[in-house]
Amino acid sequence: MNYFRILNILEKGNSEMFEVSVQDQKRFLDSLDAPKDDIDRSCKQYLCHNFFIPKWKIVSFNVLSFFLFIPVLIVLFFKRIGVKKIQIYEAISSTFDSEMGIMPKELEEKYDINNKVWNNELSLSLKDCGFAFLILFRYWKHAFFALKCMINIAKYSTLVKRYSPSVIIDKSEYSFSSSMLTSYCHKHGIKHINVMHGEKLYNIHDSFFHFDECYVWNEYYKNLLIELKAEPTQFIVSTPSYIKMDLSDYVDKSKYADYKYYLAVYDDDEIKSIIASLRFAHNQGKSIKFRPHPRHSDIKLLEKYVDSNDIEYPNKVSIVESVANLEFAVGSYTTVLLQAYSSGRKVILDDVTFKTQYQQLSEMKYILADSSIPVLSQFQ
Repeated sequence: MNYFRILNILEKGNSEMFEVSVQDQKRFLDSLDAPKDDIDRSCKQYLCHNFFIPKWKIVSFNVLSFFLFIPVLIVLFFKRIGVKKIQIYEAISSTFDSEMGIMPKELEEKYDINNKVWNNELSLSLKDCGFAFLILFRYWKHAFFALKCMINIAKYSTLVKRYSPSVIIDKSEYSFSSSMLTSYCHKHGIKHINVMHGEKLYNIHDSFFHFDECYVWNEYYKNLLIELKAEPTQFIVSTPSYIKMDLSDYVDKSKYADYKYYLAVYDDDEIKSIIASLRFAHNQGKSIKFRPHPRHSDIKLLEKYVDSNDIEYPNKVSIVESVANLEFAVGSYTTVLLQAYSSGRKVILDDVTFKTQYQQLSEMKYILADSSIPVLSQFQ
């Protein structure tokens, strides 16, 4: 059973992002006291995650985690025996290979970054065990929080032991343990840096976090995350080539389509609706391609309704090649639309198949939910 399947099982019954209003999220966020320190920031972000989870599941996870905490700690402590120092690297980062161009140029110029050694091997030193127990002692009512923190400490601890980095670069503002890991890094004299890697809405999953530096794509996201009570002095605005792409070298007529629909998650009815909503383009003699998301889209379901010649497979056409060869990028809430817009291409938001979601995007402060961006119903 792979990691994503386990996550899907654990998340069953949770409220989806678009099922909880901004007003309800804001009310809960404002009900929380100001954090005392970075560990408390993590706990408050954890409580914000719990806002979307049924109470019975929270209680169950906490009870199970309380009894698992010491056995897991003991196992991770003994796993330390096999961890040896290998080599010293100035900076290590989580893997960005699948998102080429997302690493800010400022970081690439400042540090010698190794992103090949990052892994999820877990182990704890004796001092780490004490730090983990401190978290459990402070937040024993939230044992799942303490257990998750301990596991992420064990991941960082192994990396620190093996590579002695001065800087750790991650993409984990969504993780409620991220601020706690900033505190952990400081105990080892390490700078903890975060890099924005996906679209942001008003979502309290991203609340309270603190890194030494957090790189965001533009001022809009900085203001949004500060509104979500992230620590305000950490932000550095840097638009990566991943977002504002130079398309001039990627023009290729064989990859061109007048309209490209960028898919995410969809069911049977939704994919049929998406196809029908683009019928106007066929009637005008325009070309259309459908690009599934490499991780989230059901490609077999898409192939049930769309000829393979009209599908742009991500493993065959890179995202920069895709955006370079279109007139209109069409879709709902997806980073590709911002990439296309920032790179000088025209964007259409889908208010037909995802009408309710479109109506919520403005309330949730989606950066492209602006009257200047055309919607699909205008073309019908």
